[in-house]
Amino acid sequence: MALSAAEYAKALAILQQFLRIMDNRSLFRAGIQVLPMPVKVVAAIQARLGSSRLPGKMLLPILGLPMLERIAERVRHAGRVDQVVLATTEAPEDDELVSAAQEMGLQASRGPVDDIAERLYRAAHETRADILVRVWGDCPCVDPAVIDRAVALLEEGEFDFVSTCIAGEGDSEDGFLRTYPYGLDIEVYRRSVLDFLRTTTDPFYREFPEDYLRDHGEDLRLGTLRHAEDCSDIYVTVDYRADFDTVCAVFERLYVPQRAFGFEEVVALLRSHPEIDRRSGPLARNIEYIAMKKLR
Repeated sequence: MALSAAEYAKALAILQQFLRIMDNRSLFRAGIQVLPMPVKVVAAIQARLGSSRLPGKMLLPILGLPMLERIAERVRHAGRVDQVVLATTEAPEDDELVSAAQEMGLQASRGPVDDIAERLYRAAHETRADILVRVWGDCPCVDPAVIDRAVALLEEGEFDFVSTCIAGEGDSEDGFLRTYPYGLDIEVYRRSVLDFLRTTTDPFYREFPEDYLRDHGEDLRLGTLRHAEDCSDIYVTVDYRADFDTVCAVFERLYVPQRAFGFEEVVALLRSHPEIDRRSGPLARNIEYIAMKKLR
């Protein structure tokens, strides 16, 4: 009999817990006191150099440091994150990115170009993560406080997956329902859910794993982190050169060493000083997702 998504994920979680208990019993018989196993939380920055709209953007400098390093710097301020890694592709063009990441002190995990689910899976298993936080490489204003809230919601709410937006819902231009600014998207996975994602070979779901959970995880506990105020009119993602110039202007005004400015500060800045926004009008977002969704 085939297992449902929830049954599969729960079975994996129970098996992992059982193996831990058996290890603990062996130590107990040997007279060694065993403390509860800590949960390891790893943040994986999903990034590559092959962007079609702004090639090489991960290494473009923001206040003198590559955008990848600025993202890692901010994620490291999250109190619930134990390790930050780069999740990139096996494409030769990303060798440069891996070398740069290693110089920054980031472990690099690599996987297929068109298989996000596999890259996340490898990042989790190579680092022995119990919980994986997915961070987008085009989101240099990612907020460590939001990461902490999302991880807390997953753990304390006993969810299998938590995100700050919902794919395939809402009337936004990119097909996602969100309350946080565009560019603060966060996904948090239990490792058992990443294991479960390997059961699908559908190219669309491999590239957009949240859709698979939403479409086929009826019994999974899926949580959404919402902000009280709708800030989805604010854009701090980097898809185009104008986006990058806007983000640089934000950093020039808000960046302070050893401190991560919050998204509320970004919202207040861009609403009170619209001239900072270097974009002359709306720009197309999530083009690949929208195009592939229409073909289904």
